[in-house]
Amino acid sequence: MIRIDGSLFFGAVSYTSTTLHRMKEKDPTLTHLLIVAKPINFIDVAGAEMLVQEAKYWLESARQWLVFVWTHFQTFQSYE
Repeated sequence: MIRIDGSLFFGAVSYTSTTLHRMKEKDPTLTHLLIVAKPINFIDVAGAEMLVQEAKYWLESARQWLVFVWTHFQTFQSYE
């Protein structure tokens, strides 16, 4: 399980991806990944692409994977 806080943007993509890969290298038998993403306050295109690439990496390397991304979408009410 990993928790991502703050923004997942182009400047954080390399660090986040490296961290996820190290988790897999540290325990090659690891087949499931839980990402707690509620604290993420911003994701840009590079961050979204990184999540897709990580899902593919885990699928190819583990042959069995499960990625949970838990987000909280807040709705804003407009007052006129």
